[in-house]
Amino acid sequence: MPAPPDQPQLAALVRISHLVRHALAQAGQDQGLTSRQVDLLLLLHGDGPTGMAELRWALRAGKSGFSELIDRAERKDLVTRTGAPADRRACQIELTEAGSRLAALSQQNVATRLEALTDMLCPADKRCVASLIAQLIAADDEPPTSD
Repeated sequence: MPAPPDQPQLAALVRISHLVRHALAQAGQDQGLTSRQVDLLLLLHGDGPTGMAELRWALRAGKSGFSELIDRAERKDLVTRTGAPADRRACQIELTEAGSRLAALSQQNVATRLEALTDMLCPADKRCVASLIAQLIAADDEPPTSD
């Protein structure tokens, strides 16, 4: 269903989300990972050990789906659960050595695929796109403080 004529940004945002999801899926396929596993690895690669609630929020995952994602990643030796320094009842998720290697490789694969989308843009337009995306992200970037 096309976006209303006065809201072309909606169609553009949906389309770009499909392109990004495809880039993640392709990068994951190259490594034997799902796009959700790539999401997980890239988040942890950039942020380091992260609490369960914050990570689940960042991935916009439900509790059961998130637990399954972490369990599968742990079985593949991509992540490990460690104690949270501030709360011994909580745990953090962090990359294993194998997970770090795959995260770096996945990050390069995703970057290559996404850079191809903006190759035709001049440097000023690339900066503009990055700025606009950063504004959208910042408007929705308030993780919960607890589960």
